[in-house]
Amino acid sequence: MDSYIEDEKLKLKSVLNAFLATGFGVMLLVNLGLGAAIYNMSMYKSRTLLPPLISKAFTVSDGAVDAAYLEQMAEYFLALKLNVTPASVDRKHSRLLSYVSTKDWSTIQPALTREATQIKQGNISSVFDIEHIEVSLETLEVRLTGTLKKYVGIRPLQPETVTYQVSMAYRGEITLLTIQKVEPIS
Repeated sequence: MDSYIEDEKLKLKSVLNAFLATGFGVMLLVNLGLGAAIYNMSMYKSRTLLPPLISKAFTVSDGAVDAAYLEQMAEYFLALKLNVTPASVDRKHSRLLSYVSTKDWSTIQPALTREATQIKQGNISSVFDIEHIEVSLETLEVRLTGTLKKYVGIRPLQPETVTYQVSMAYRGEITLLTIQKVEPIS
């Protein structure tokens, strides 16, 4: 009789262990699913922002931006860099630097300071009229081609067609990495 009771206890323990293991597995899957859902919700929660200059609607999330947002921010950054006068260059370059990450600030700030000094000493004004834009969502780079018009005092210089590449990073907020004059893609 004792062996029969022991056998029943072992069967009951086996059933309870199987039930506990199944429950643990289900709870693990539920927790993994909830974790993935929370991550997805936090990284891809969309919101609409107003950039400094608004030309069309765009959407950003904590983890990504759309092409319209990159395009508008690149236009804004380039306007701060190129649409300047001796009187406005310091203010515009200061605003541009507010978008630069602390990691890249030490390389961009001296270049902008040199540029501002040249603009003030040479009494140079410039305006960049954009004619073509190419956006790369994968690299967060925007190529802007247009006509750069410069003036020394009131005397206009020969306009030139140039292409600038604006490189950005996005981790919940946009940061400017570089603005470079590049050769246009043919």
